Amino acid sequence: MDGLRIRSVTPSILGVFALGALALAGDAAAQGRVGGQGVYQSELLGGTFGLGVRGQLDLGFLFSGTSILAGYDRYFPSDCGDGCSFWEASGSVVVSGGQAVYFGAGTAFQKFDRPDDLATTEDWLVNFIVGLNLPGTSFLTPFAEARFEAFSETTNQVVFSVGAMIGPTTARRSGGGFRR
Repeated sequence: MDGLRIRSVTPSILGVFALGALALAGDAAAQGRVGGQGVYQSELLGGTFGLGVRGQLDLGFLFSGTSILAGYDRYFPSDCGDGCSFWEASGSVVVSGGQAVYFGAGTAFQKFDRPDDLATTEDWLVNFIVGLNLPGTSFLTPFAEARFEAFSETTNQVVFSVGAMIGPTTARRSGGGFRR
């Protein structure tokens, strides 16, 4: 991995670990969780697989069943040649809609680099999220999620995520592994 990629990934990874450390050090009123996910970004005529990390901070002490999600996804496009990179950083507010369902909205920033032809595309967009918490253990909760990305300058797309959140059960209120 070259230095530029390391510099672009490091702040997001450190942010997720900081959120996790804050959650473990905090009291039950404001807890967080961290996790990982596999992602597939669907476009009209193709798609791209990737891996991501996410952190979550429970805001139940302010609004019952509400959380903040922060994530970083790195995609592996198969049709762009050597050296290309595609990543997305996002933040969303999610609300629990019941025992296992959550929904929300947020924003994301995407960057696509193709060094072969010196093309770089950067784009801000809006996310609309629907997710489902799956049965898990007291400390590990799997989830499945769909993010509808809209108002993009390049393309509107859907991102499907499957992953697991790790953290205390008292933080399970909404989104990405939180449930009541």
